[in-house]
Amino acid sequence: NFKDKVRVQEELLEAFRYTPDAGVLVLQMLEGFHGLSGDCNDWRLRKMGRICVMLLRILSVAGVNVSFKAREKALKVALDWKVNLMGDYGNILKALGFIYLVYAFGIVSEFSMDELVEISAVAAVNVEFMQLCRDVGLTDRVPGKAVEFF
Repeated sequence: NFKDKVRVQEELLEAFRYTPDAGVLVLQMLEGFHGLSGDCNDWRLRKMGRICVMLLRILSVAGVNVSFKAREKALKVALDWKVNLMGDYGNILKALGFIYLVYAFGIVSEFSMDELVEISAVAAVNVEFMQLCRDVGLTDRVPGKAVEFF
């Protein structure tokens, strides 16, 4: 419910802290999002994308340990997601979701900085993106106008 976004995010944050494996839970909720293709103007896809990005963002700040099982599965999802992104660079939510996925599950080192920067350039128009770049360590490598925001 994006009308009461703050309350929902606070409840999710608290729920993730008490969930035995929040990483696995988030991955289950993400199933299918990264592989979806379609019109970026489709409100259902945009809504699903915003929900997925929110879940990944909340997981990244929840301060919970992600299990090895979840990390392994997240890497497989991220590799598939990256392939899917290569043909869909116009989808800001998918690009932002990918970067959050990599960050939230601690798998940044599994990707080259060049790959992350290239994908990050798509998400650079998003307000949350600047802090995420700082967290991931991309600040000095983000190309173009995005650097001006740092």
